[in-house]
Amino acid sequence: MMKKSIIAIILIVILGTAAYFIINTKKQSSEILTESREQSVLENTYNLSKDYLALRLMTDNVLVNAKNFSDYDSWNKEMSNVIGKWSEFDEKVTSLEVEANKMSEEKIGFHLIDAANAYDKQEISDIFDKAPAGKKIATLAKHLGVDAKMAFKILKQDQAQIEADIWNGEGDTFKKLEVSATVIKDTCKVAGFVGGIVLTGGTSALAAGSTLAKAAVVVGGADLTLEVTEDSANIALGDKNKVSAIVGDFRKVTEPIATILAINEIPNNLKNGFEKFSSVMIAVEQFKGAAQDGKIIGIQLPSASKGNEQFENIKKHQAPVYVSEIKPEDISKWLEEQGIKSSDINQKDVEEILGVLANSEPVPDTASTTPIVESPVISNGLSLVSPDGASFSPKSGLNFSAQLSNPEAYMVNGKNVMVWCIWKFYLNGQLYSEKVNPSTIHADVDKICEYSTLLIKDKGGLKVEFSLERNTGTKYSEQKNKETLVSTQRSYIVK
Repeated sequence: MMKKSIIAIILIVILGTAAYFIINTKKQSSEILTESREQSVLENTYNLSKDYLALRLMTDNVLVNAKNFSDYDSWNKEMSNVIGKWSEFDEKVTSLEVEANKMSEEKIGFHLIDAANAYDKQEISDIFDKAPAGKKIATLAKHLGVDAKMAFKILKQDQAQIEADIWNGEGDTFKKLEVSATVIKDTCKVAGFVGGIVLTGGTSALAAGSTLAKAAVVVGGADLTLEVTEDSANIALGDKNKVSAIVGDFRKVTEPIATILAINEIPNNLKNGFEKFSSVMIAVEQFKGAAQDGKIIGIQLPSASKGNEQFENIKKHQAPVYVSEIKPEDISKWLEEQGIKSSDINQKDVEEILGVLANSEPVPDTASTTPIVESPVISNGLSLVSPDGASFSPKSGLNFSAQLSNPEAYMVNGKNVMVWCIWKFYLNGQLYSEKVNPSTIHADVDKICEYSTLLIKDKGGLKVEFSLERNTGTKYSEQKNKETLVSTQRSYIVK
């Protein structure tokens, strides 16, 4: 009898333990799936917001700058390109809306973030928006879809009505296209900003340059800042210094600013597991009187630096977010206090950030949507330094060089790291060539990788994407996993 009791107890313990592990495993799997969906939604929100701003600039370009195209055929080709991209974009934001709604239904929230005034350090309570971030993003996606359909329809109508035989010398044609540009700008539900520049205010707004001093909100440390309501939205993309701004006079949202959603792309050397993005929502209702007083709401997020766990996972660490009321004349000082240089940017900077070229002056149509970058883009210390300049001829020979200015940031415990150099060449938007060659990151490295080629003989817009990868699997691993350490790109015109 005693033996039977002992056996029964052992069986109960075994079954209980098994049940615990099964339940715990399912819970962990559910949490991983939930976190994975959240990361996917944040990544798609960032990418599609950037795509939207690029399409708005391309649309303005093909309408307002139509007279600067060399002929009807080049303009019509670019018009078809933009129309096609709007159609593709509409499909993508529809998918984003579905995923964001799922995220909202799962009640995935963001932890309460303590905010404090940047000057008196007094903590502010209840700054987290009660509505789930997923709902905000789903609403944004809906607005983007409405804008995409409207732009697609207007561009299709203009393309159908304008034919080659009425192109040359027809001032009314160009006037009609400019009117269409104004209609799109005025009826879109979403306003766009890059750094301190109003992107959706037409080409004149671009030419005017940065307007940080006229901003309603300036966020330091954000790649993307969103303000979303049921009726409209504002998208503010950060500049190279991670400064984004929503300019008051061009906001689509008419009521006072209440909630800001900021999204950060975590730098490659700070990424942890599959987390690529960090996000935080801040309610700023108590600062809504700042605009009436002629002041700017300044939001300071944790800085992105190695070892700063607060930045790597704002939700987990509930890192402080500082909110300030700033006089317009003090905006540069406020940025300097955060270690950020003045972020005055121009049209060329905007084109570089968005990866498009406004056809403000007559140029070959192959370059109408290709970024022209005279100086290399430096990404986390990595840049493509050769060929130099914005254009080259294949006859001159091609030697592509990548420079790494901070090798110690990628070394492991001071030891050298073997890497693969991944080269991808896109000509006129199509993959043209790929190349992989080995290299080593060490303390004295300068030119981390070089590649000489005679393959590129065709003319047009050339984009070079370059990244450094390392194997993460051990010699005993059957599968050799790879990790991208850092990447950059540069664009040229091949003449």
